[in-house]
Amino acid sequence: MALGRTNAVRQKAGALHSATILLAATLAGLFLALLGPFGSYLNGGFATRALYWIVASWIGLAVYGLALRAGLHLMRGLGASPWPAIAATILVGSAPQAAATRAAAVALWPELARIGPTPIQWYFQVVALATPMTLGYAWARGFFARNRPPAPRPPAPGEPALLAKLPAQLGRNIICLCMEDHYVRVHTPAGSALLLMPLGQAIAEAAPLAGVKTHRSWWVAKNAVIRTEGGPRAMRLHLSNGLVAPVSRAAVATLRKEGWLAAEFCNGETE
Repeated sequence: MALGRTNAVRQKAGALHSATILLAATLAGLFLALLGPFGSYLNGGFATRALYWIVASWIGLAVYGLALRAGLHLMRGLGASPWPAIAATILVGSAPQAAATRAAAVALWPELARIGPTPIQWYFQVVALATPMTLGYAWARGFFARNRPPAPRPPAPGEPALLAKLPAQLGRNIICLCMEDHYVRVHTPAGSALLLMPLGQAIAEAAPLAGVKTHRSWWVAKNAVIRTEGGPRAMRLHLSNGLVAPVSRAAVATLRKEGWLAAEFCNGETE
C-alpha cells in the first residue's frame, strides 16, 4: 500500500511538472507573438501571430525535448559532459524545427515564400531562438543537476578522513591507494578517483583503516586482500576489486609482523 501511494505521488508530481513546462512553452509563444522577432510583428494580426508562435513553441518542446533526453541519456552512459548533447540537440533539432515552422508560416502568410528569409536564414533564426529555450528546458528538467557528480559526504566518526574527498558514488570502502605522477588514485569497489596529494598524506588520512604500504607507490587495505602470490622476493597481493598490488622486499617483513602472510611465509619456507 505504501509503495502504491509513493508511486501515485511520483506520477502526480511528474504530471504537474510536465504541465508546468507546457504552460511555460505556451507563455513563451505568447511572448514571442508580442515581441515579433525577425520581422514577424509585420505578419497579420496578433491572434494569428500568437497561434503561430504557440504552436511553434509546442513543436519545439517535442523536438528538442525528445532529442535532449536521448542525448543526455547517452552522455550519462558514457560518463561524459552534457554539453555535447545540448549542442547537438540545438544544431540537429533546429533542422526539422525550421522546416516545420517555415512551412506553417508560409501557409499562414503566403507572401513569405517570395519575400521571406531563405531556408538557411530561417534555420539560423531558429537556432538563435532554440539556444536559450533549450538551455531553459534542460535546467527546468534538472538535467544539469542530474549530471553533476554527487558531493562528497563528510566521514562519520571513526571513518577515514580521506572519504571526505571522494565522490559519493564511490562508496565508503577504500581498497587501495596508488601513486600516479603527483596524484593518488583511490580505489573502491565502485571505481576510483584521482586526488592531488602526496601518497603519505593519503595514507595518513586513510586511518584508522588497517593497511600497509606494500610498495613505494602502493598502500593496501588489509580487508581487501584475497590472496598472496609469489615468494618473498617477488610477492603480489590479489585484491577484491581484481587489482594486483606489488610487494617490495622491504614490505614483506611488515606484512609478516601484521599477520598478513600464511604460516609458510612466516616460517621462511619459501625464501
